[in-house]
Amino acid sequence: MPPNDALSDDDRRVWQAVTSGIRPLAGRPDVTIAIRVEVRQEKTGQSIAPTLSLPAPPPRLALPRPLDVLDHGRADNLDASLQDRFRKGKLPIEAILDLHGLSQDQAHGALLEFLPRCARQRMRCVMVITGKGRSGVGILRNQVPRWLNMSPLRGMLLAFTYAVPRHGGEGALYILLKRQRVTA
Repeated sequence: MPPNDALSDDDRRVWQAVTSGIRPLAGRPDVTIAIRVEVRQEKTGQSIAPTLSLPAPPPRLALPRPLDVLDHGRADNLDASLQDRFRKGKLPIEAILDLHGLSQDQAHGALLEFLPRCARQRMRCVMVITGKGRSGVGILRNQVPRWLNMSPLRGMLLAFTYAVPRHGGEGALYILLKRQRVTA
């Protein structure tokens, strides 16, 4: 590799002007990338053809995986037996929240109070009645699954699915809560 004086004074001044205002991004580790310019004389007449040699890129940082979005009946993280009993409504329902007649704000507030309380009491399977709405198009029936996938509720849940017909069918949801760790 040739010495640093392979660059002209003009090239150094231009490079200094270009890089003088560069600052690391906030919250990112300071990474210095060394660029090495090798000048090789090739037999292309009298010109010197520079080649640029870049270092290998830094390793990618592993980002935490977001929680998977839950959907009706999708319970990939459950064993087959528990999943089957859950979908068929054969798990004991330990608490019921009926949202009939509530506005969206009231229903959301009730859900935000109900599920954490059930989780603190170490309940496993609960039911939320949304109603089917007029002509099968219910606002709460559509909103509750969205709310269940939002923080802080999503972190408490393993799965949810429509109830069986005797419990309200598509107008109610079974919700399976994560087991709470016992801390001593």
